[in-house]
Amino acid sequence: MEKRLSRKVKLNCKIDKSVMAGIIIRAGDMVIDGSVRGRLERLADVLQS
Repeated sequence: MEKRLSRKVKLNCKIDKSVMAGIIIRAGDMVIDGSVRGRLERLADVLQS
């Protein structure tokens, strides 16, 4: 992660049951959503359009 962001990384881990499963990474204004909840939300958006 430090290589990709070109800066020092400090992990802050917490459990959020609303994520269901997976991981959400936040670094400044960048968000990488690898959660089941995020995938379901994106699927719902596609099905509604």
